[in-house]
Amino acid sequence: MKKITVWILFLTTVLYAKETCYTIEIISSVNNTKNRDALEKNNYSESCKIMEISDMLTVRCGCYEKYSDAKTQLQDLKEKYKDAYIRTTYKSRFDTKKNPKKVQKQIAIEEVVLPLEKPILVPIQNSSSIVVQKPVQMKPKKNKSKKQKKKKVKLVKKKEAHYRYQDYLSNLSNERPVRPFGYLYSFGGQISYDLGYVDQKPAKFSDFPQPYFNNMWRRIRVDHKGSFFDKKLFYELEYSFTGNDHYKDIYIGYQDKMFSDVFYRVKVGNIKIPYSLQRYTTSKNLSFMERPLGDDAFSIPRKLGLEIFLHTQLQRHLFGLFLASYANSIDERKRDEVQKPGYAFRGTYTYKFAKRNLLHVGIGMFSEDYKGQTLRYKQNSESNILEEKYVSTKIKLVNKRTVRNLDALYLNNKYYLEAGFMDTVVDAMKDNYSFYSYFFEGSYFLIGRGKRFNAEESKFSKVKTTNGGALELGLRYSYINLNDKDEHGGEQTNYSLSLNWYITTEFKVMMNYIYALPKETDDYDGVINIYQMRFLFAF
Repeated sequence: MKKITVWILFLTTVLYAKETCYTIEIISSVNNTKNRDALEKNNYSESCKIMEISDMLTVRCGCYEKYSDAKTQLQDLKEKYKDAYIRTTYKSRFDTKKNPKKVQKQIAIEEVVLPLEKPILVPIQNSSSIVVQKPVQMKPKKNKSKKQKKKKVKLVKKKEAHYRYQDYLSNLSNERPVRPFGYLYSFGGQISYDLGYVDQKPAKFSDFPQPYFNNMWRRIRVDHKGSFFDKKLFYELEYSFTGNDHYKDIYIGYQDKMFSDVFYRVKVGNIKIPYSLQRYTTSKNLSFMERPLGDDAFSIPRKLGLEIFLHTQLQRHLFGLFLASYANSIDERKRDEVQKPGYAFRGTYTYKFAKRNLLHVGIGMFSEDYKGQTLRYKQNSESNILEEKYVSTKIKLVNKRTVRNLDALYLNNKYYLEAGFMDTVVDAMKDNYSFYSYFFEGSYFLIGRGKRFNAEESKFSKVKTTNGGALELGLRYSYINLNDKDEHGGEQTNYSLSLNWYITTEFKVMMNYIYALPKETDDYDGVINIYQMRFLFAF
């Protein structure tokens, strides 16, 4: 009988020592003097506490027994703190005493008396009677040997790498909104320098093009972003010093919740046209130096227009819909080009198995009125180092062109697999033509966390590095065909290898090898070996 009572006392004591509750975490940041002073200046409700846990500072509000109570409180806090979420924590962390760790230790070791209001009723074998057993008060045995104490193993999340230049970059943006309008701003930029070696070996002609080195400033851009009223009203200004089009993202927008579970966003200005994953993702977040075959030939630049984006999430299912209407861009208007109005849409579905494990499918299209103008499709070999574009076709008196896209992505922590198919239908005066392309690609992170994907906006995000940096190995197969009826633009197959070294979150070195096979072109039919490298700094 005594043994049973002791075991009940012991188990109850252990459970009592680790008693938890539900709480709402509204803010979490690195534990330093600057962040601590900023948190202490804010006026949080009485149920909220600023806590130091490991190397982090966090603000947690309330300690609830039931999950439903915490969920009700979360809805109120979400209006002011969008990133708030429910988590479990030890009740002792909400203790009013100054040293909660010491209090928790006392509960675990000293408080061994079973806190029962009623006596324990224990039946005795071979008897119909019941004996009333009073609670027994026992003192814990002190462990004389320190070696017998078990140490708790803490799983420490790796922090992002931090470098001195990032302190200067932090001055280009404000962390706290400027009142009364909640103004947030940031200045950024991108510098890409490419260099490489091209070796061409034609199969038809005796005159071999000589191998050559080439280099170029691929991109030099600056941008400025801002927002008001808790990021509901926002804008972006981006200018490029390289390429034919200098005015990039220049727009103003508004975003908010339409219903409880439906988010909407509206953008007006010089914008990207949403129709494919590769095109909607910024180039600095892709795993290869250039986009696959077809995505370059059939694509369109930024346009002046209107974009409407709707997004909703049902548990692990995410649905997105992009609608756009557009006309000529700022640069096209400056060049006095003929107006080519059009419209586009993109529908997306994402299923999240876990935090960094998801399946994504997207379908999109755009259609343009060409008004009898000449349409030219020219495809590079996934390289701007190569000066020649052998796969190309030109169609005169085009009424309309339509481009359709289908893409799929599977992401699982350190690796991803992506596939895409794109075709275009050209309605010309003399005939209708159809061309197509497709690709398969994937990568694996030998070092580092892996690729990041913005499931809400259906595009890749910037890779964040730890102190060890990151190393990514990628493979791609792509194909394009510009032959149809009396149009013989040729076809091409590419095999590409990519090795990316993410030195920091802002700086990476990209190395690509491309084995290109253009066929049935007017100028070239053979093998092209391209070795290229990029130094990319983006902040």
